[in-house]
Amino acid sequence: MFLDLVADECRARGGTTLLTSWVEGKGSPEPFYLTHGFVPTGEIIDGEIEGRWNLPSATASRRSP
Repeated sequence: MFLDLVADECRARGGTTLLTSWVEGKGSPEPFYLTHGFVPTGEIIDGEIEGRWNLPSATASRRSP
């Protein structure tokens, strides 16, 4: 999955978390992010909910398709 590739690249560069943001409402990507481990931080950035994903270890990040 693409998100796993992004996580792998971030870990390779020394990263431990990913941040993203979304707007609530119809068609929002919020369910996707929450399902994949992002947790709202409580911050609102330019009207968008900020979410953080604490990256799992490389072996734990692999999901089945």
